[in-house]
Amino acid sequence: MGDFKIRPAVADDCVHILGFVKKLAEYEKMADKVHLDLETFKEDGFGKDHAPRFYCLVAENCADKSIMGYSLYFHSYSTFDGKSIYMEDIFVDPDHRKKGVATALLSHLCKFATENGFHRIDFAILKWNDLSINFHTSFGAVNISQAEDWEVYRLNAQAIKKGAAKASSLSS
Repeated sequence: MGDFKIRPAVADDCVHILGFVKKLAEYEKMADKVHLDLETFKEDGFGKDHAPRFYCLVAENCADKSIMGYSLYFHSYSTFDGKSIYMEDIFVDPDHRKKGVATALLSHLCKFATENGFHRIDFAILKWNDLSINFHTSFGAVNISQAEDWEVYRLNAQAIKKGAAKASSLSS
């Protein structure tokens, strides 16, 4: 695999991963959308009082032990297929692109999924990100928005609070 290795992230990697999250958000023209702080990020992934809320693979430079990229994911469940993975991010620092890092990260995630009985890996790609679209389709990814006519929706924090208030008024 060259001058890097893929390994599971550890708590000390969080500062580097969160830095990459911010770089990814800049690239995606969403820098103002990152509200996550380092303490929360560490607690969510490596806290002792709960199961991890996410998992992460990192590409580590063998020479200087720096982090070159990451793939962050979590377990999900499909009522159609069973155990699934949602890949939130895959990102490689621009200084380390075109070295096979992203291919190694996604390949290792696919290997993990295969070895552990996961039936699919879901993720989202911005419509304008042709580089990412081409990369993922080279692995066999299918745009389910086109193939299966799905639309993806989100409840933001304000909508969740509104829904919770509705539940309180409906409870007996």
